Amino acid sequence: GVLQSTTLIDASIEILADSPAGIKHNQTVKIYAHTAECAGRVRVMQTTGLAAVETGYVQIEFENKMVLDKGDRFILRRMSPALTIGGGLVLDAHPAKFYKLHDPYALERFRAISSDSVQDRLYSRIFDSPFVTRKDLADALDKESGDALTQVLQSLVDQRKIVILGDIETDETILLTTVEWERLTRQVTELIRAFHERYPLLPGMKLDELRARLKIQPGVFTYCLGEWKRSDFVKENNGILSLKSFRVKLSANQEKRYTSYFEQVKENPYNPPSVKIAREILGPDLYQSLLEQNVMVQLNAEVVFRGDEYE
Repeated sequence: GVLQSTTLIDASIEILADSPAGIKHNQTVKIYAHTAECAGRVRVMQTTGLAAVETGYVQIEFENKMVLDKGDRFILRRMSPALTIGGGLVLDAHPAKFYKLHDPYALERFRAISSDSVQDRLYSRIFDSPFVTRKDLADALDKESGDALTQVLQSLVDQRKIVILGDIETDETILLTTVEWERLTRQVTELIRAFHERYPLLPGMKLDELRARLKIQPGVFTYCLGEWKRSDFVKENNGILSLKSFRVKLSANQEKRYTSYFEQVKENPYNPPSVKIAREILGPDLYQSLLEQNVMVQLNAEVVFRGDEYE
């Protein structure tokens, strides 16, 4: 295919034995590859710098676009004087983002993309493409590697490197790294907890609203929701999701309003207070909360029943 230009690469580099100063994190150097040269800032991933004969993983941000591909070699030289520092190998010519320094999971990705093993190739693909399907992975492998796909995926699961949402043998099964799954689960927990704190009278967050906040596709969300419910930290009722431990708590004033209203309903169950009167007795927030919990069912603009009586 046609090579695309890039302004950021992931690479491994090696410092020459006679390099007087090595290379420091965020140092700007000259990069020479093929017949092109360009200044670039070197971000050393696992330390503050590399000395003579040391090797390491880096991200290089170019000042101008360079045409590079995975497996290309390049030379690093100081800006002035133009002394050679070392050489490197492109591991990914189009990384999706900058990685945090000393991030153990980013370093694990670097190790994976440095390897030619099927397992490491799969892991790096899953790392780069959260929610990739098994079919997508199979299509990217040769037949011999594809035949061993289930075994390799199971090995990654056993090592707690990936999470599989669905049947491991099914094409539509979704895969993502354990790191990404834990991040997403934390985000869900934080979103629902914040919702409970902001709306303590509502039973939970609507599924459509949660999915929109997470910015994931409906099919993917369905798989994720099933796994979260199996993990038993959330509960769902009629399209409403809440933390397992959450309970609607009424204030003393709301308890008083609640008791007053349902005493009137009990006295005259076949002619309960109208919607207007119910809202006046309960207050709009408590009234809406009881509707959301199905404690009350509003039939029309005038009539509202207790939920158990309506059923």
